[in-house]
Order: sequence, then structure tokens, then C-alpha cells
Amino acid sequence: MDIKNNSYFNVVFDGALIDDFKKLVLLGTKRFRYIPFLIRSIKYQRNAVVRRKKNEESGIQVPLVLAISITNKCNLNCVGCYQKSQKITNNSEFTDEEIIRIIRESRDLGSGIVFLLGGEPLMRDIFGLVSEFKDMIFALYTNSLLINDEVIGKFKKNLHILPILSMEGRN
Repeated sequence: MDIKNNSYFNVVFDGALIDDFKKLVLLGTKRFRYIPFLIRSIKYQRNAVVRRKKNEESGIQVPLVLAISITNKCNLNCVGCYQKSQKITNNSEFTDEEIIRIIRESRDLGSGIVFLLGGEPLMRDIFGLVSEFKDMIFALYTNSLLINDEVIGKFKKNLHILPILSMEGRN
């Protein structure tokens, strides 16, 4: 199937993420446990496109992706850290309830993907925070040092949370 030239997929993903989705489909056909996740994701993303277009007609521009820094805390002190470079002296963070509200509002408006940023997002209960949003895709940017067997088990149960590992180097 030629996904790039299939109008259904162009509508579903609004012209974005088609190559990555193609890789997921190929992976899903090799590992059957991914198929229900892929079906839910396709349905959700298609509905998100409809919501975004409806909002656009009303003059509201809704981004495909929500990027949210959910913590300032980190277990490292990297030289090139974006969070540290902001020189934030106020340690206040979103509460769990605020994060859930923001994600819910973003979902209702038509955003389909959430980037979870920090600090180190795994210093919070990510799996609890996003448990009600199984149809959305969460890209979790992590330094990976807090990933252990227990966390790997949670990732396996929560296919909608994709860890993205940051490798900053020796310093």
C-alpha cells in the first residue's frame, strides 16, 4: 500500500507524520499486540483532524502537537540543558490536575500528539497522568537514567507513551 499517496492517510494525519506512521503499521503487522493501539490511534487522529478543521473554520488555529514541560526537576545537571538555560528561579510546576486539564483541553480542540518535556519527566508519575488519554500519542523526552525493569513494564502496557532518549554526551 502506498501510504503517501493515499488520500485517507493524508486526511488522517493532515499531511504530517506519514513516514513514521508507515513504520508503525509495518511494526504492527509483525507484532500483533500493537494492532489494537494502531487502530485506536488511527481513529483518534482522524477525529482530531476533523476537530482541528472545525476549529479552523471558526478562526481557532489548533496545533497538531502540544509540547508541555511538566517538571523543572532533573536528576542530572547537563551543560547544554534547555531547562537550565531558562534560569527559572520559581520552582512552581503544574499540578497533576492542571496537566490533566491542559491535555484534556488540547485533546478536545484536536491536538493528537503531546510532547512531555522537563526537566526529567520520569520524575513525575507520567503513567498515572496520561492514563485516561490512551488514544493520544505521548512522546516522552527523557535522559533514560530512571528507566528500569518496572518502568519498561509500564511502557509495554502503555503503548501510547513513546520514550525518546536524550543523549547529551560525557559532560
